[in-house]
This record gives sequence, structure tokens and C-alpha cells, in this order.
Amino acid sequence: MPASAVDIITYIGVPLAVLGVLPTLYTCLRSLLTLRDIRKLLSRNGVTAITRSSLLSGIIEVEIPRKSLIPLGREDPPYFELSDTPSGLKGGSWTWLNWRELSIGVKVYRFQYHDELCQPQAEVDFEKLVAFLLDLGAVPSQEGFADLRSSGLWTPAGTKLMLSPCTADGVLSVTTSEDSDGILALALEWRAEWSTRGINDLPPYWMKLSPSADLQPMEIDGEKRPHVVVEIDNLKDAEGIPRLKENAQSDQDTIQVAKKLSSTNRLGPDDITQQRRGSTSSHLTAATMDIHHKRSLSVMSFRPALVDAIRLRLGPRGLEEASYESLPTKKLRLAHLQAYYSEPSPRCLWFAVAATALSAPRGGLWSFQIPDPVVALSKRESIPGGVLVLLNLVSEEAVPAWRTPHDDKMEQHEAWVRQQKKIQTQMAEVSLSPAERQERWCARMRQENFDREAERKRKLVEDELKQETVIREALSSQRVSADVVAEACKLFLVKEGVVDSEATTHDIVERVLWSTVSGEDFAREMGAMLDSWRCWVESGGMTKAHYEMVKREKILFAYAACVLCLVKDTAGVGGNIVSDLQESLRMWKKVRLG
Repeated sequence: MPASAVDIITYIGVPLAVLGVLPTLYTCLRSLLTLRDIRKLLSRNGVTAITRSSLLSGIIEVEIPRKSLIPLGREDPPYFELSDTPSGLKGGSWTWLNWRELSIGVKVYRFQYHDELCQPQAEVDFEKLVAFLLDLGAVPSQEGFADLRSSGLWTPAGTKLMLSPCTADGVLSVTTSEDSDGILALALEWRAEWSTRGINDLPPYWMKLSPSADLQPMEIDGEKRPHVVVEIDNLKDAEGIPRLKENAQSDQDTIQVAKKLSSTNRLGPDDITQQRRGSTSSHLTAATMDIHHKRSLSVMSFRPALVDAIRLRLGPRGLEEASYESLPTKKLRLAHLQAYYSEPSPRCLWFAVAATALSAPRGGLWSFQIPDPVVALSKRESIPGGVLVLLNLVSEEAVPAWRTPHDDKMEQHEAWVRQQKKIQTQMAEVSLSPAERQERWCARMRQENFDREAERKRKLVEDELKQETVIREALSSQRVSADVVAEACKLFLVKEGVVDSEATTHDIVERVLWSTVSGEDFAREMGAMLDSWRCWVESGGMTKAHYEMVKREKILFAYAACVLCLVKDTAGVGGNIVSDLQESLRMWKKVRLG
């Protein structure tokens, strides 16, 4: 019996139709399963996203916010800790650490398989990122930053820019960018065992300045007390805004802490907590919240304090911020060292130079870079050896010969001639009568007195000319290196009792910085001495006026020599990595981290 059309449709057409729908059904089922896996994956990695799926095409669409990152404040407990919800997705390495996050847009991903899921790379300020990792304990790689500086966007993926403090594992490395927008892409890795620093360690850009050990505390009632005078600015804050009544309790807490510091030379954890709480616990209205945020750190005036170290922050133009070690939330007012937008004064410039030279061996990230002319000045032989001899800093044998030998044979001959004439005159007077002898004797006495006075004046003129000749020869003598000058000046300071016999150049420069912070007059005179040194080197050499100034201010000159010697010694320490790092930070303001 032949098959009818109905049978053909029933037994052949329907199965074929079902087979044709199966791919669509499979696509729908796979899309649903993939969507479920993606949502689980997003939830497991702590990523908030909007997911959509097209059942017919099997395309999954995921919208994930793109983040802009800022490091937390150092006072926040999570600053030095790992994140509780790190993401294992590609592009999410930044989630291993804690940040302040701000959504700046969304990134849309379209794919068919869940293993194609990735996370948008986050934007972060490159300088803040490097400072944050250095604060955690990471170590910059000289080879990595050299490659980044020379190659830029063409730096090979996997190049390590920062290394762990314990191993050679990469902390920050170059990776491929998910967007072709010309922004450098980096990947981050951090482990808990790599954390070697804490809140008590100095952050990048900061240095610690301690008073000299020989500065002893004063004695009061048989008990040694430190010289501490802390003046709290109760009228205006750092922005010049009048203080609010609600902040009175903060000032009282600070005064109590300062009083305890001056009497015990120590602060306990409860005192520091009270002081920090007092500076931020004001109850403000919404209208005054912005003002309170601007002046969350109150200001205190500096007085010569011999008990507590000072923390200093250097910026590109010099000193930017200072605080006591025990009162980190209270800024110190150091107006005489503050660098403003105008041309910095010599004292501000040289203070920043000395502070940078002092802290360079300790490592760290610095905004201030010692100017090239200052580095060149420290490496030049700028002090004549004869000047050091005239200043009684070195012996005549310690420097090359410079003085013209003095021949006094003519003076001896003239003295012999005068003596012979005197003897002949006296012998001639013997044959005269008493009256004539008396008259000749009086005339001879008058002539001898006149000759003696003329000889004295002639001697003074000759001595002045001789001294001028000696100074001129000393100024034109062979110049010696900064090391020789600094060593001679260090011995002079020890001889004068200014520093201890075991003091090093590092200790002397730290003493200079402390005196510069504590005394405006000393800071001005020290800056003038170093600036004069620079001027006579740039103008061709030392003059008599410069020599007279150095002779009057030998101690300041000795301090200046130690500063330049330290600049010379530390100018090459880590010089390549510092220059490469700073140039890379200048080239790349924003980077993608993922």
C-alpha cells in the first residue's frame, strides 16, 4: 500500500521538525546553565553585576562596574590587611587589597562560556599605587622600571616592577590591557606573609628627625625634665578658619597629652587614642561638616623640644608637612621652612637637600629630587687647600705646597747696616766735648725714635702686604675634594666641643637639620652659607670676601661642608632606580590595575 502524504508528514516530517528544534533547545538550555554558572562565579568572587542572556543565540551579557581606586588612610585597620573577599577573576587582582572604591562606569562583556568571564581593570593613580605598595613593604625593581621608562606601552607583559620583600616574586607587573586606549595595564599580587611593615613605620615621602643625643634635658627640682613648650592654636586651624565651639574638647585632650609628654617623656596607647579621638570626635552639623573635614588636623606651634622626634614630609618643592612622633595628628607650624609657590628661599631649598641626602640610604619614595647643580657642586673640588691652612683646619703638610717661600736675608742685612751705623755714631761722640756730646746724643735719640716709628709703620704695611699675598696665594692654591674638607671640619667641630668625638657626618647633618627646624636664625644663616658656597663655585672661585665670611663663621662653614659631603656620598645611592621610578611616575599618571 503506497504511503500517503499524511503518513509522510507524520512519520518523516514531524521527526525532522523535532530534530530541527533540538539545537535551539540545546542552545537555550546551555544558555541557562551558563548564566547560572556565571552568577555563582560572580557571587563567589564578590562581584556585583547585571546579567542578561539571549536564549536563542546563547549569548550572555554581563555589566560589571568599572572602579576607580584610592588607597585607604593609614589609620584604617584594613590598610595593612588583605581583603576579605578577593576576586579570582582575570582582571580582578586589585581586589586582594582594601581600597576606597568609586564606580566610574560599566564594562559590558558578551560571551558564550563561563570561563570567558573576566573583571574590568580598575583605574588608580600610579604614584599613589606605588606609594601604597612601598608602605606595605614591596621593593622596586631597578630592571623593571628601567624597561618601563625606555619601552613604555611596549614593555613586555610579565615585567616585574615591584618585588616582594622576602622573595623575588613579583608584586606589581606589567600585563596586557583589555582596552586599546593607551593606558598602562598592571597586575597585582600580594600575600599575607609578605607584610613586613605596620602603622608605626614611616610611610613613603616621610623622614624621621631626632634631636642630638648630646642635647640633655634640663634639671628641675633635682629631676631632669625635657624642654617642651607646646602651643596649640586655639583660634584658627590650618586653613585659617575660626575653630568651632564643638572642638574645644579636642583641644583640651591635646593639651592634656602634651602636658603628660612634657612631664614623662612618654605617651601610652590610651593617651594616643584619646588624642586621636579628641581631634576627630566633634559633633558637627551638616552645614559645618565640610569645614571640619578641611581642618581635621589641627595645628601646633613648634618650640625647641628635646624629647620627641619629628616626622617630616618632603614634596617636590620642599617641606610640606611636619608633626611630632607622639602626636601624629597634630601638624607642626614651621613657616620659616615652608615652600610656597614663589621661588623657594635658600634655607628651604638647602633644608630639603640636606633632608633628602640624610634619608637617601634608608630608601623610600621621594617627591623632592636634589637639583643637578647641587649634586655637581658637591662633587667639585671647590675649597682651596691654602684656605684650609689659614683657617687652621689642616696642617701645611696635608695639602699641596702653595705658599711662596719668604727670604729675610735682605732684612737681616739692613738690620746689620743700621747697627753698624749706630756703633760708628756712638764712637764718634766719644771724642766730642760734653756739651757737643749731649747735643749729639739728643739729636741721635730723636732720629732713632723717628726711625723706630717709621720702621714700625713700614713693618705694618709690609705685614699687610704679606698677608694679602698669603691670602691671594691661598685662594689660588690647588683645591681639595669635599671629603677632605668635611673630615677637617669634623675634627674642628670635635675640637671645639660642638659634637662628640664619635659623631659621623650623618649625625652632624641630622644635628644641622634639627637646629634648622628649631631656629629660624640658624636656618637663615645656614642657607646663606651654603648659597654663598654655590655662588663662589659658579663665579669661578673663592674671593677674599668669601674667605673673610668663612673665617667669621667657621662653625657654619664646617656644617655646610658636612652637608655637601653627605650629598656627594648619597647622590649615587640608588640613583638609577630613583630617577627611573620618578620618570615613570611622571609619564604615567593613571594606570589600569587588574
